[in-house]
Amino acid sequence: MTGEQPLVSVVVPVFNGEKYVAEAIDSILAQDYPAMEIIVVDDGSSDSTLGILATYGNRIRVLQQANKGSAAARNLGVASANGHYIAFLDADDYWFPGKVAQQVAALQATGCRMSYSNFKFWHPVDGVWPQASTMLAAENAPGAGCIEKRWVYADLLLDCLVWTSTVMVEKALLLAVGGFDEQLRKGQDYDLWLRLSRVVEMAAMPGITALYRIHGESITHAPNARCFEYEIITNAVRRWGVAGPDGRSNGQKKVVRRIRRAALNFAANHWRWGDPEIGLAFLKRLQAEFGLGLAGMVLYLRRLASKQKYRGGVHPAHRQGQ
Repeated sequence: MTGEQPLVSVVVPVFNGEKYVAEAIDSILAQDYPAMEIIVVDDGSSDSTLGILATYGNRIRVLQQANKGSAAARNLGVASANGHYIAFLDADDYWFPGKVAQQVAALQATGCRMSYSNFKFWHPVDGVWPQASTMLAAENAPGAGCIEKRWVYADLLLDCLVWTSTVMVEKALLLAVGGFDEQLRKGQDYDLWLRLSRVVEMAAMPGITALYRIHGESITHAPNARCFEYEIITNAVRRWGVAGPDGRSNGQKKVVRRIRRAALNFAANHWRWGDPEIGLAFLKRLQAEFGLGLAGMVLYLRRLASKQKYRGGVHPAHRQGQ
């Protein structure tokens, strides 16, 4: 397909995104790549999101579903897409100019079927968002530096270095590996990248192509009852081991430390914001499956001691205002 301009379908899942979705869509419309379609999937919004989307007319295609989560919304968008390539943008994020054209060129130059890039966190300053146009330093422009063709499975076990709003991937490849797992309420993207990393090399673009907005609505103090990060990594290790298809590995010890870190964060969050019993039970699971390690042993003993101390009383994590 070298020299051609294949159609790129941009899939934007949105749920109650009235504050940010217009800026996200505008950043897509500002791309200089001519062969694009924009598919926005409304995941049961109850705010003014649909009204905002209606103002774009036929420049975007809007699909609607009852609230099923971002995985189902992205899968619906992919299934409805006409493009050879699929790109994703979350409804509160932003693409820098030139992102799509540079990424198509990277895929064609490397022969890869999937690409991703670096990104920058977007924090408000004194409650005001800096202008997106001021966030891109010249040295980090899309396409700056060498594109690296690499197997990323071993690295993904240590960190989710692939971020959804920077991904471009062949639609046929997404469908072949089953798309996003709709049973995962968190980490669906991480799970998908791990599956894809077993079958293809990826074109890693060195520049920053997108902004990842950090705001209060995206942060919750109430942890899930399941530790999805732990499940996703351990399922991958049990299925494929710690070495990538290229034979490269960061070693079993590093991966186990990563798994322990996910478990300890989950247990600590439940101690602070959720159900302490869930956190303690998860530490017992970690002990049985991978061992606690020193940090885990200290946390386990502290939690166990606190449980005994507050037996029959009100646990500090459940007191009013905490």
